[in-house]
Amino acid sequence: MSSTGRRRPRAGMTVHDDILAWSSDQSHWKRDALQRIIEKGGFDRTDTDELTAACRDAHGLSEDSAPDLTLLAAEHIPSRDQAGRKITLRSICETENVNALDSNQELLFAASGLTVVFGYNGSGKSGYGRILRRACRARSKGDPILPNVMGDATDEPASAVITHAVDDVDQSPAKWIDGQQSPDGLGSISFFDSDCASVHVRDKNDVAFIPFGLEILPTLGDLCRSIQAKLDAEKKRLESETPSFLRNQHATGDTKVGRTLANLNGSTKPDDLDVLASLNDDDLKRLKKLPIQLASDPKAEAIKTRVQGGRITTLSRSLAGAEKKTVRRGDHCH
Repeated sequence: MSSTGRRRPRAGMTVHDDILAWSSDQSHWKRDALQRIIEKGGFDRTDTDELTAACRDAHGLSEDSAPDLTLLAAEHIPSRDQAGRKITLRSICETENVNALDSNQELLFAASGLTVVFGYNGSGKSGYGRILRRACRARSKGDPILPNVMGDATDEPASAVITHAVDDVDQSPAKWIDGQQSPDGLGSISFFDSDCASVHVRDKNDVAFIPFGLEILPTLGDLCRSIQAKLDAEKKRLESETPSFLRNQHATGDTKVGRTLANLNGSTKPDDLDVLASLNDDDLKRLKKLPIQLASDPKAEAIKTRVQGGRITTLSRSLAGAEKKTVRRGDHCH
């Protein structure tokens, strides 16, 4: 530890390694969010919806739609073993559910120099680009790859077998599956196209260049703000749907029922509400009298009650005076 209390970077440590270590103390839904951001290079509406449900579930507001979480782990971190080494693509083949690409077709890359892929419209050039965009490192991962619209319907994700070389030594072919962790080594290959360029033009970028990995935590912050916005909107909707009587001070006054209604929440037990909603014998007797009391004129009843009260008070005073006179006469007789 340094004198400032900050951890000294260890040899061979990367930004991703530091984020992985930091994430171990974070909530599970945040660790899943980090895994998605590293895998996809960002987040989309589906991620926001699923992680909002996961956040609610983490705070006891469970939902049936809460997803199974995949926590950020070492296997999700781009390999640092490839750092400083020459990584080159060799081929892409055995494509499945990638637009209309033929699974028997193979795209080869030159060992050195520039590989130019050309062909007519619809020949598959963009399909291979979509594979590389989602398999390699890119500022914009784009949408999930769709299967051939003219083929049989399928829910299976896009996939391909990709071969690459490290320091001109061919590595074993590895199968890439859209939505899953890319094979080791492909994360060291950068992909750039017009959509990636749009990130710099369309999105807010405070600096012209962000070293690989440093964009992860700001992206997590953006995701958290998106989740907060969804929760705030839901809160406002629920408040607008709150029955008007619950906003009435008479319903939430300083009584047992009022205090319960004022603090009504998701953890309130239905059995407790049933007890408060039940009437005992005294309550039932009073309930029978209420219609009669409500049917009469309150002002007239109040005047009548005050008159009766005054008569009782006068009678009480008369009796008290008579009692005193009786006591005095008794004393004279003695």
